[in-house]
Amino acid sequence: ADLVALLEDLAAAALATSRPAEAVRRADRGLALAEAGTEAAARLQFLLAQALWDAPPADGRDRVRAREVAASARDAHRAATGQPGQPSQAGQASKVAQELAAIDAWLAKHPVGA
Repeated sequence: ADLVALLEDLAAAALATSRPAEAVRRADRGLALAEAGTEAAARLQFLLAQALWDAPPADGRDRVRAREVAASARDAHRAATGQPGQPSQAGQASKVAQELAAIDAWLAKHPVGA
């Protein structure tokens, strides 16, 4: 789990500093290690989606896959909040709601064919 969190942080940092190809690699690696259906996996999927969209064509840009991965992240967030054993505090629910809103906004701003 610590490695997954580290890879998530590295992917986010790479994306924030305009290095989407590196973010793709970090997020892909994190997803390979993350437990499916968790909030960590959902966050990594959204990072991957953004990186795939922003990557140069020669470095793995795949906008169709980016939208598919973002939709999967949205679905994973929704599923994770309903799983037994997941945090249900108001703060966690608020954070998930913000993450879902960010994904929905991103999907609205990044249509296929753009």
